Amino acid sequence: MSASLSFHHRRTPRIAAAGLALLLTATAASAMAETTQPEDGESSEVESTEPAETEPAATEPAKTESPEAATSDASADATTQPPAAREDPGAQLNVTVKTNGVEYLAAPGAQVAVGTEVEWTYEVSNVGEGDALLLAFTDTWTAGDGSTGSSGGDLAAEPGSEEPGATVPEDPRGLVLEPGDTWISTAYGTAIAGQFTNTVTIDAISVDDAGNDLGEIGDAEGTSWYFGGQAGVSLVKKLNGQAISAPPGLGLAPGDALNWTYEITNTGNVALENVAMVDRGGIDGAKADVASSGGARLAPGESTTVTSTGAAQVGQYANTATVTATGLDGVVVTAADDAWYVGGRAAFTAVAETNGVRSDQAPGVTVATGSAVVTTVEVTNTGDTYLDGFTVAGRSTSTDGAEFLLTATSSTSGPLAPGASRTFVAPVEAATGQFTTTMDVAAVAVNAHHERLPQQPAPASVSSWFLAGATGLTVTKQVNSDDASSAPGLAVTDGEEVTWTYTVTNTGTLALTDLVVVDADTSPSDATPDPIHSETIPTLAPGASLTLTATGSARAGQYRNTVTVTAADPERPGQSISAADDAYYYGGVGALEVTKQVREAADGEFADLLETDQGTELEWQIVVTNSGSTVLSGVVANDGDIEATARNEDLEPGESATFVFTGVAQEDLVNTVTVEAADPHGTEVTASATAELIVAAAPQVEDDSLPEDSQGGSATGWIVGGIVVVLAGAGLTYYLVKRRSAQTEGAEDGDESVEG
Repeated sequence: MSASLSFHHRRTPRIAAAGLALLLTATAASAMAETTQPEDGESSEVESTEPAETEPAATEPAKTESPEAATSDASADATTQPPAAREDPGAQLNVTVKTNGVEYLAAPGAQVAVGTEVEWTYEVSNVGEGDALLLAFTDTWTAGDGSTGSSGGDLAAEPGSEEPGATVPEDPRGLVLEPGDTWISTAYGTAIAGQFTNTVTIDAISVDDAGNDLGEIGDAEGTSWYFGGQAGVSLVKKLNGQAISAPPGLGLAPGDALNWTYEITNTGNVALENVAMVDRGGIDGAKADVASSGGARLAPGESTTVTSTGAAQVGQYANTATVTATGLDGVVVTAADDAWYVGGRAAFTAVAETNGVRSDQAPGVTVATGSAVVTTVEVTNTGDTYLDGFTVAGRSTSTDGAEFLLTATSSTSGPLAPGASRTFVAPVEAATGQFTTTMDVAAVAVNAHHERLPQQPAPASVSSWFLAGATGLTVTKQVNSDDASSAPGLAVTDGEEVTWTYTVTNTGTLALTDLVVVDADTSPSDATPDPIHSETIPTLAPGASLTLTATGSARAGQYRNTVTVTAADPERPGQSISAADDAYYYGGVGALEVTKQVREAADGEFADLLETDQGTELEWQIVVTNSGSTVLSGVVANDGDIEATARNEDLEPGESATFVFTGVAQEDLVNTVTVEAADPHGTEVTASATAELIVAAAPQVEDDSLPEDSQGGSATGWIVGGIVVVLAGAGLTYYLVKRRSAQTEGAEDGDESVEG
């Protein structure tokens, strides 16, 4: 601030040049006398020095003598005689110090705001009868913090005037005030806090018109006070007894009680007026409610408390309270404080599944040994806060002590919003046995800024079960205790009771459930299988077997029925496994049809009756047909008349076999063939057929050389004929014996044609 200095006087003060010179000379001589002591009784002399001329401080010219006279008078007075003023000072000074234009005679003085400009006015008046020469000006001060100082010879700046441009009083030394004169000076500074006191001390002597020292007047003092007012206010806001001024704040459940307290304190050194508080969250404290005394004023150091209540909401919440007040000189001070909380429950649920199936008890999901078992844990945020920092880990433990450590991971990360879900996956290769998988789940509750909240969710532990092993299922079927696993199978008679036996076995290491046994006719003649038997088995333990039976009546013909067993697949939920087995039987009645015909071997057709000449080569044909409904085995055809036998091992129903025998016509013959066979039960089945042969006599041979007898032939002819017949008969007999032997050997070897 710029300096401003002025002088005001009733009469113009003057400076007595000769007197001042005398004073200065005497002072200097005295100082030399004090510092220079004569040695061995020598006398000392003080050299008179002529002082410099001093300009008057006032606008009117000072009354002075000539410089030469003043100098000589001063020297003479200093060396020859004491000044007369020492006998009667004459002058008397009065000092007044004003602050901001007002003289305060007691503390606190002027009330000024800290930082504002302070003006000091110094008035020194000569209220005596003689002239006063001002020798020294000292301003001694005490600041509000207890520090002290003085602006003495160098007139240093006072406290509170630290700012550049602060001013100090003019140096008044050498100024002569005549009776009634007043010296006025001003200085400026900036107010500091607290009680400030400054005392001005003026040191002066009384002088005559010539400036001669007439004696010390004595110190004159003047004191001024000001109080630097520092307005200040503080606000401390607490929520449920805690000062929480940064997020996320206090963790609360929705609906929890909120209790706010607001402590307002006057932290300055002046009283505060118009104290008012407003909470941004809707809490409004009226002035009358704020003041502890019932008014709107707070004395320095005084505090008051305001309270309010509410209920916690969901989410991050902050409200800011603000207090305002008016201090000295209308200075407005303010303070604010926040209170933070985050409302919401921090909670989650976790559900574990094995291969997509929730299995919270044994045996759980059944899987094949060595297959992949995938444990999934679905975490759902059921609270009101965000969740982050998930850990999902655990172990799979078998009943025999085997253990596999698991750490589940998720393809997504980051905070999980309320209501959202996230799935964590942990695969493992299945070992044989009953296993339980336990997964421990933990999470961290955070706010929208990913900052950890005071309220945290409780950890969770979830379990899932699985059984690892091998799946196996078989079924065997018997008909009348016979496996009969291929055609034709067991031979039965039409209408005969038939018993089927089914043995179901669990050949795996996993239990089977929901077994269904169905036996159906699968004969080629049945386009649609006809169920014979159906039965359900609820469960079948590993290695266990179960036998079921069913009965029915045999049908004619080739019969096949198939039993099928299905069970729920323990390794693949929703699918099934199966096993099947066949059984055959042939049902029917054994029957034969036989036809026998003969013909001339050279030419002709087979007929039941043949007329031919004696000696003609012949062929007999026997046709055997299985006219029943069951297979016939061991078919044998015997023709005793022609001594022929033929064999065929078996005939299917409707199948025929043809046997051909050869021979020579000898005589009329009606011969019968008999056919024998056996049905599947071993019962003999027979049939027969006949064929007729008419043989004409051989023609007579005439011999004219022989005489004819009375019967018309000669004796010689009869003799020759008789010999021929005998020889022919012998040859035929021999031939037939040979052929019969050959036929017998052929029949035994299975030949179908025998010469006869």
